[in-house]
Amino acid sequence: MAIAITKPTSQVGDTSNVAVYSMAPAFTPAADSLLVVIANASGTVTGSISGTGPKFTVLGSMDPQAAGSSARLFTAPTIGSGVTTAINVDYTGDNATGACAVALQVAGLDFAYSPRQFVQVASVGPNPVLTFPLPTETGNAVIAGILMTSALGVFTPPAGFTTVATSFGTPTTGIAVAHTTAINTTTITFSTGNISGLALFGLELVGNVPNTDPMGMSGFFGA
Repeated sequence: MAIAITKPTSQVGDTSNVAVYSMAPAFTPAADSLLVVIANASGTVTGSISGTGPKFTVLGSMDPQAAGSSARLFTAPTIGSGVTTAINVDYTGDNATGACAVALQVAGLDFAYSPRQFVQVASVGPNPVLTFPLPTETGNAVIAGILMTSALGVFTPPAGFTTVATSFGTPTTGIAVAHTTAINTTTITFSTGNISGLALFGLELVGNVPNTDPMGMSGFFGA
């Protein structure tokens, strides 16, 4: 089964000074898929996921450019049949003064949804380069989150990426999320023009490897 990456719910780009930012509408995830949420908020509380559905855990967390903001990457597996899911990005305790967030659904994964590799870079300049320890493998899911302490202007990912992006200028925080299953490389360069004050998340997820020995172990020992 090939990997399929979709955006199951509306992304958030909200300048309100509130505790909770809701990603509507609610949806039912595909069975045995992985949900990935990338959020960036101008608030001091690190943030969590509330609402209904599978349990989210934090894979990455940072304060881009030490600007007093919260950048987080959450994941949640939907083991078996999916249940109705409503995602809220929650900053209860100290309201964020604006937030951007994107949710992705990744189906067709293997190895218990564990990432093959994950990197986060807390301080980079314009035209950031995401560098993985290992070359990515064609067919795997590669997801990149570009987090900005200024509003998103020019944003161009490399060829082969599909982009989901949102931004706002007051407060000055932005986010862009891009994904692909078609690259084999260690370094990925994104064009942002002169915009700086950035941070990066990079995630590679392994695709479901089909059984190439239909006889299983009986083929080794002799049927």
